[in-house]
Amino acid sequence: MHHYEHFWLNPKFWVAVSFVIFVVLLGRMIWAKATEALDARAAKIRTALDEAARLRAEAEAMRRRRRPTAPPPWPRPRPCWPAPRPRPSASPPRPPPRPRPPPSAASRWRWTASRPPRPVPWPRCGRPPPPWPPPRRAR
Repeated sequence: MHHYEHFWLNPKFWVAVSFVIFVVLLGRMIWAKATEALDARAAKIRTALDEAARLRAEAEAMRRRRRPTAPPPWPRPRPCWPAPRPRPSASPPRPPPRPRPPPSAASRWRWTASRPPRPVPWPRCGRPPPPWPPPRRAR
């Protein structure tokens, strides 16, 4: 191993200095490219937001100009499924249900202990479940 009198005479020192200079210059170039790309992206987002604000203002102006008596452009939502059907007024009223005899204590316990959970119906105002099995297609 060589032992140099001064550190600046050691070639390892100059290799380290050149490496630091290289990293600094490369970092500056990478930083400049990254900021340029981010600025371009910010400008693109800004133009898209300005366009969206302009379109919204235009749509609101069109909505204000529309006649209030015009029907809506979309179909009205259906009432809850299934739609309640009106009962005919001439039909006689239903008789009251027959009273059931009270079950014994043993049968009441057995019935409540082995009862399966109630089925969960589909949402009252949503779509009905699809038929099962599915209907066959005509060939």
